[in-house]
Amino acid sequence: MKKISFNTKITFIFFALYVILFAAVFIFSLVFSLQALVLSFGGLLAVWVIGHKLESKYYVGAQCFLFAAEGLGAGLQFYANISCYDLIMHLCSGILLAFLGEYTLTLFNKGTPPSISLLSQYVYCFTFSAACAGLWEIWEFSGDKILGFNSQLGSLDDTMTDIIAGTIGAVIGVFILLLIRKISESYNKKV
Repeated sequence: MKKISFNTKITFIFFALYVILFAAVFIFSLVFSLQALVLSFGGLLAVWVIGHKLESKYYVGAQCFLFAAEGLGAGLQFYANISCYDLIMHLCSGILLAFLGEYTLTLFNKGTPPSISLLSQYVYCFTFSAACAGLWEIWEFSGDKILGFNSQLGSLDDTMTDIIAGTIGAVIGVFILLLIRKISESYNKKV
């Protein structure tokens, strides 16, 4: 029998979480967005199809973020009911995107450590994350204008605080990457 990969197991766990979430919505008559339901399951499948071969730390991060953003944020309307939820999600996305920036460096180098300086690697991770924060706001703006969404709440303040939160998240993400590298190096010296 073929062994089920860790990422596939994580997908099943998140699928179960979504089922429990939706069951709770119906049992307790909670308000839930149908759009969020479709996006949640669609996102779950998309992350699995696209990313099931990712390293587990990236895959789990993507699934957790998707669940928090779609399942809780849009689905259970945390965005509408918890004033700082959107800001927290943009901060978290900055952190995750810094990690994704690190992953893209390994892809560009076909799995070998990058031959550029550590400073250049961290600047790349920061820039990658901050640029994605800006691109996400362009996406929200386009959705608001073209599709009639209300993601930006018609406010430049929302857009700018989201970009700032994403950029602060990028700084935190790079700091975490630096800490991980330092801890790993000190551990490897002891072994």
